[in-house]
Amino acid sequence: MLAYPDFQPDLRFLPTLAVSPDGEWVAYVDDATGQFNLTIQSIGGGQVRRLTSYTDSSVRRVAWHPGGDYLIFTADAQGDESTQIYQVPLAGGEPAALTASAGTQFVAALGNPFSPDGRYLAYAANDRVPRDQDVLVRDMETGAVRRIYAGGGRAHAGHWSPDGSRLTVTEWRTTNSDHLVYVVPLDGGSAVRLTPEDEAHSYWLGPWLPDGSGFLVLTNAGREFVGLAVMDPNTGALSWWDTPDWDIEEVTSPVDSVVAWNVRVHGAAQLRARTMTTGKDLADRREAGARGSGGLRRTQPRSLFDSRRP
Repeated sequence: MLAYPDFQPDLRFLPTLAVSPDGEWVAYVDDATGQFNLTIQSIGGGQVRRLTSYTDSSVRRVAWHPGGDYLIFTADAQGDESTQIYQVPLAGGEPAALTASAGTQFVAALGNPFSPDGRYLAYAANDRVPRDQDVLVRDMETGAVRRIYAGGGRAHAGHWSPDGSRLTVTEWRTTNSDHLVYVVPLDGGSAVRLTPEDEAHSYWLGPWLPDGSGFLVLTNAGREFVGLAVMDPNTGALSWWDTPDWDIEEVTSPVDSVVAWNVRVHGAAQLRARTMTTGKDLADRREAGARGSGGLRRTQPRSLFDSRRP
């Protein structure tokens, strides 16, 4: 007779996944050793390689450097949620701590934390004042760190612009669904606030368009349901991509200029996708819906960096 232990998984994974820039390796986090550690494996299969061997710390998120020769990850000790940032070579070796401040939480950017050229790493931290979370940028060549946003409140680094000159930032206010959106220049200029302070709406940041003319946001601004729009980085004006009578729950980082998102329809996830360079959908959404559970309807993607996850 089957018992509860028969249904317990032998191996657990955290919802973080990263494919190397050359497409040869996949990095993920599992608890095969009894603690959540960083693992890499060839895309074609084969033996796994463990890049960390923690016994009292847990790896939480992982990202590849664009050059592919090393990864960064966040980890906390004994579940204290004071995540620090580490760097580890693809070949293995002792991880190097990029941050080391007890009681401080360092959070990698919501999108790819590395600038497009790989020189800078964006993250948020409450190292200045415990109740505030600022946005910082580390020069990976020199190790110098600059604080590019310190406006007070709980701020999160978002996504790099395609040319690496700007970074989106979101400030979480009274609740997790009340956000302000900023664009912050890397050169030290002033942050540009794009959303009104006297309105309470959710804005979950997504990737930039390839030409830098805007970036994707999931928002309920002016709507009952969360839709998908492009926000102008200079004015904050919204150009809607998808406005279903259901909530859109997640948008992926682009792969080969293709962005996908989930629409929660009657409790099921409906996948929709569009090519960012042409603005055309990959498939007719009405046709996909008519096929019921076939086609794209029940496929649920998991992005490398969830637009809703800090």
